[in-house]
Amino acid sequence: RDYKVTGVQTCALPISSLIIQAMNNGDSASLESLFNPAMRDAVSEPKIKEVLAYVQQQFGKIVKTESSSRPAPGSAVYRIRFQRGPADLNLVLDGSGQIAGLRIVPVTDLTPARKSTRPSSACPLGEPR
Repeated sequence: RDYKVTGVQTCALPISSLIIQAMNNGDSASLESLFNPAMRDAVSEPKIKEVLAYVQQQFGKIVKTESSSRPAPGSAVYRIRFQRGPADLNLVLDGSGQIAGLRIVPVTDLTPARKSTRPSSACPLGEPR
C-alpha cells in the first residue's frame, strides 16, 4: 500500500493511526511507504522489520493512544500504551506530510507526553538529515 498524506497540521493524527496499524501488524512496507525520501534513504526496510520485531517482543502491541502534544510545527508526540507499558511516539512530518522522523521512547514516569531527549533507550527508525 502507498499512502499519500498532505497538510502537516491536519495529517499528524491520521498518519499516527497508520503508523500504529502498521506497527501492530508488523507491516514494514506500509510503514516505509509513509516515509519521505530522506527517511527511506536513512532506514532500510530490513531495519524497519528488525525494529518492529524488537518493539513487539519487548512491549507487545499498541492498545491505545492516551494523549498527544505538538511541541513544534510539523511535529507531534503521542503517549501510546503498549500491552506492557507506555511510550512516547515522537513524529516529525515534512512539508508534504510524509514522515521525516520517528522515534519510540519507553516512558519510565507518568509525566505528560513530551519530546524525549533519551536516545539511549529509544527505538529510532530514523531522523531528519
